[in-house]
Amino acid sequence: MTDAAIRPFADIDGEAFAALAAAARAEGHHFLDRMLADWHAGITRFDRPGEVVLAAWVGDTLAGLVARGRDPHSNDPTVGRLRHLYVRPEMRGKGIGPMLARAALAGAEEQFRLIRVRLGPDHAAAAAMYLALGFVPIAGDPFATHALALRPGA
Repeated sequence: MTDAAIRPFADIDGEAFAALAAAARAEGHHFLDRMLADWHAGITRFDRPGEVVLAAWVGDTLAGLVARGRDPHSNDPTVGRLRHLYVRPEMRGKGIGPMLARAALAGAEEQFRLIRVRLGPDHAAAAAMYLALGFVPIAGDPFATHALALRPGA
């Protein structure tokens, strides 16, 4: 476990985000690039009720990031999604991913009844993390692989 500080993040045009996106890109992940493009296009700014972008800082280093927002694949505004969870390779294995996910889930029930995620087939460690957080696998949904009910009956 590392001593990371989790706090809201808004400096998407800053050097710290650019460095984090570059690290993701070097691993073949382009979702932070999409996040930046959607942000600038006004598609997803994570500024609606219940939405937030959180960052994990270890000293002056942006170690990881996660966003919580409405699920763009659902017409139901009470269905949320955790998106863009990424932790720098050199910071993995220190509990930062679960810290970010738990922080993003904290208070989510005020706006959302259900939170969904979509994981690729090569993300066994991420799947294990989400299962440990209470998410359950779901089948037959092309836009989500796991879900967490935040309210009874969700």
